[in-house]
Amino acid sequence: MKRHFAFGVLTISALIVHPAMAQNTPAREPLPQEQLRSFAATYQMLMSDHVTALDGPELIRHAIRGMVRAADPDAGEFYDADDFKVFREGRRAEEASVGLEIRSRNGQMVLAPISAAPAWEAGVRLGDVLHVVDGKSVGELQLHQVTRMLRGPAGSKVSMTVFRESTLTAETFTIERRPVASGRATANRPAPGVLMLAVPRFQESTVRDTVDLLRQEFQAEAPRAVLLDLRGCPGGLLDIAIAISAMFLPENATVLRTTGRLPEANFVYRAGKEFYQRRAGPDPLAGLPPELKTVPVAVLVDKGTASGAEIVAAALQDHRRAVVVGRTTYGRGSIQTVRPLNATEGLKVTTALWVTPNGKPIHAIGVTPDIEADGADAVQSALRKLAP
Repeated sequence: MKRHFAFGVLTISALIVHPAMAQNTPAREPLPQEQLRSFAATYQMLMSDHVTALDGPELIRHAIRGMVRAADPDAGEFYDADDFKVFREGRRAEEASVGLEIRSRNGQMVLAPISAAPAWEAGVRLGDVLHVVDGKSVGELQLHQVTRMLRGPAGSKVSMTVFRESTLTAETFTIERRPVASGRATANRPAPGVLMLAVPRFQESTVRDTVDLLRQEFQAEAPRAVLLDLRGCPGGLLDIAIAISAMFLPENATVLRTTGRLPEANFVYRAGKEFYQRRAGPDPLAGLPPELKTVPVAVLVDKGTASGAEIVAAALQDHRRAVVVGRTTYGRGSIQTVRPLNATEGLKVTTALWVTPNGKPIHAIGVTPDIEADGADAVQSALRKLAP
């Protein structure tokens, strides 16, 4: 059985879509008649008694937004007709971005800039909290609405004001939108015999690029250990996360589990090609050096490591295939389903959570490293652990 999730990590969007679930509707709960009568009475009283005339349909839409936010504050979203049309059409090819992920946490929009992208170059840093875009407060806006505000034609500019907790200051940046280059895996040798592989994002080209890079490195000089750098990696596509895990794990080892109330939400993903191969043809990992399955491995993580990158770190840690070094990861381990409410509007709600092979939850908890360290100390700690 083959499934694909899309963890919208490219540029700004933090939207996670589970297309398989979107076709199924759970059994309906009985409607709370008394509370619905109170709701209707409130609506009627506002419409008839409020000092100003109100827009009835818009009032209902506000009520829906409030209900979704109360139930699912960090991920739930209501799409009105305009928003749902944009969602269905997808991102326009001519749109550029500032190179940001927005992660909703505790009612705040926490920023994670992509390295070397416009926002990073302007000075935006991991953990900055977004407050204002082009003079408009984002406090009452939904994530997809802010995402739209930050996108635009290449060469256009957007103003952002953020709060930086580390300095207790508000910072304002004017950033020029431009196409964001795809982040490709890179390799270096931080110590004799150690290959350091950095994977900045999990996107469609990541497996091919990483396999080619590893082949070249092993042909040049087979390393005695691998240091997998996932610091700042926001994750990406689930099949890519499974493929990266499968590079180091035994075939069909459990990579992650998902759990939820829907039957479709409970599933086990394994390190087999049926879970990471998108198209018919040869296994994209078939040409990897077999030594990758046994060579000692350490994984570098930090608070910017999120989503699919956390899946890889947790899977290698649970199988005792790697030691994890750094700081506790971000903790994004939930799946959102988008369903139509009617012909023009839609709803996004959390329908499942990820757990590691050993059953540990990731969402809002993160992956705890085996060795805690920061920056250069993390690299040195990992190298000492990999030393023969």
